Amino acid sequence: MGERSATHPFFRDAQRKAELLCFLGWEAMSKLQNYRGYAAAIQFHAEDELFTGRIAGISDMIGFHADTIPGIKAAFQEAVDDYLAVCAQTGKPPENFSPAK
Repeated sequence: MGERSATHPFFRDAQRKAELLCFLGWEAMSKLQNYRGYAAAIQFHAEDELFTGRIAGISDMIGFHADTIPGIKAAFQEAVDDYLAVCAQTGKPPENFSPAK
């Protein structure tokens, strides 16, 4: 396996994403995180250059991922839409967001 250094493009891109996430701050991420009454818990994994998330505040574990900020927003919205569709199809009432979960 080749040598990895801090100047390798892989690490520069990961660093840029991490810096962008820090620049956006919590307020911008909070806006990204709210959709149809649901919130997301989102993390950035610099080594993998990947955002991962889950729908927060419900007992069902519903995860999603993407490699860009617009991508993670779309993946979160798709996960919420899919969750609500499955609930409707199965007759299970969707859980309401609860910060304690």
